[in-house]
Order: sequence, then C-alpha cells, then structure tokens
Amino acid sequence: MRTGSESSPHDSKLNSLKLSNWILAGATAIGLISILFGFAQNRRLRLEKKQLQFQLQSLEHIAPCDSPHLGDVVPPIEAETTKGKRLTIDYAGTARYLLFFLSLKCNECVRQFPDWNEIARRAKSKNVMVLGLATDNEHPPTDVADRDFDILTMHDAAALLRAYRINITPTVMLVSEHGRTQWVGAGALSETSTQELFSIINGETVIQY
Repeated sequence: MRTGSESSPHDSKLNSLKLSNWILAGATAIGLISILFGFAQNRRLRLEKKQLQFQLQSLEHIAPCDSPHLGDVVPPIEAETTKGKRLTIDYAGTARYLLFFLSLKCNECVRQFPDWNEIARRAKSKNVMVLGLATDNEHPPTDVADRDFDILTMHDAAALLRAYRINITPTVMLVSEHGRTQWVGAGALSETSTQELFSIINGETVIQY
C-alpha cells in the first residue's frame, strides 16, 4: 500500500518533464528577449550612425579653410537657377562675375539684400554678371528670387566653398575672365568696401597680383 508521501516513477518522470518544459520555456523567453534587445540596439546604432554622418557632412560644409587670395584661379560652377535651369559658369569668355555667397538662414545676408540689389544694378551697368550662390543648397522662395540678381543652387556646395575658400556668409567676390579673383569682401559690405569694389569694376584701381 502506498502512502501520500510516496511517489511513483511515473510521477517523478512527469515532474522532471514539467521542469524541463519550464527550463525550455525560460530559455526560449530569454532568447527572444535577447533577440529583441539586439534588434533595438542595432536600430539605435543605425540611428546614431546616421546622426554622425549628418554631423560629419555639416562639419565638412562649414570646415574652416584658407581665406581667398587675389589672383586665385577658381573652378567652374555647376548650378541650377530658381526656374530649374542648369548652367555652368566656366569663365571662358571675357565677362566678369560678381558673386554673392549667401545663406537664406543667415540674418546678415537677408539684411544685405537691399544693398546687394543696388550694387547689382550698378555692376550690371558695367557689364558685370551678378549672381547669388546659396551655400546651404536650398532653393530660395519666390519673394527672394525676384531680385536684381538670380540666386543659384550649387550642385556640390561643400566642395565649391572649399575650392573658393569661403569661410563665412555673406562673402562677395569679383571674378574676372579665366576665373581669376579680383576682389573679395567677407562679411557685411560697408560703404568703404563697396567703394573699393566699384573702383576696381570701373577700372580706377589696377589690381596687383
């Protein structure tokens, strides 16, 4: 006769099987949690990677470079007009170009627009081509685009800024035939710097490279 404290081999096997099932279920749960944690970590690392790539691109865009020098020969510009027309400024002819390097997020640039419009009108009367170059690759809104000079969106702004040695916005540059730099003004133009610019445009000042 078997007492209540006694157990049969069948009961022992059943208990062992239940324990095994509990262990298996626990291991499976731990495995699933590990997989989910791995996915979460992987997603977090991907997001961090994208953020670092974005920060690196931003740093490349604003990385300090040498200041432009008179007589530097600058490369052609590949750009797009506000109307979506692609063009290349290769400085192959005899035309001179007055370039406004600007950012539409730059408060000083926005404040300079009225002065630049007046400068553009005067420069055009001397057969100087006047263009704005958006350093942040953003297309300007219509009210900004309808100015006395068109604003171009550069195809590779970061590379072009390095090639032109542009450190800050706004920067104004006068480029002669063959892409040779004749005058550079970094920051807001003053009355004195504007007079200096037009002295060169008018041929009153001879540039010594």
